[in-house]
Amino acid sequence: MRTETGAGVSPSKSVIGDQVSNLRGEELGHIEELMIDLQNGRVHYAILSFGGLMGMGDKLFPVPWELMKPDPENQRFLFQVTREMLKTAPGFRRDDWPEMNDREWSKAIHSFYNKQPYWQTQKHDRRGERPGRRREDISPGKTQT
Repeated sequence: MRTETGAGVSPSKSVIGDQVSNLRGEELGHIEELMIDLQNGRVHYAILSFGGLMGMGDKLFPVPWELMKPDPENQRFLFQVTREMLKTAPGFRRDDWPEMNDREWSKAIHSFYNKQPYWQTQKHDRRGERPGRRREDISPGKTQT
């Protein structure tokens, strides 16, 4: 996990492969991929690789991005879940990815983690927009307040 400047901005390629641990310090796996919702400009899921030996036989788990907490001091992400819970989480085989655009599938993933999908929250807004502002009010070069 490398950040560009002190603002916490980091290229996605620096996150791929980062270790994920829980609050007990148990290693849960690593970030295999980031899934981006192009309609909303948000990271939708971190795909967590868990289980198997040396990348063989491991299962992939979509984790709502909001549940991954950066721990830059230790070059990892923290995810508040036990290994036992992760073993029962909805996941998929490396060679059989689900349809990530399926909202019902996404709702089931979020439900497992007891998290409301971001597209159903009132705080949700589109790229760079703030609630109550229209997209046409925000243009390049215009200062946002």
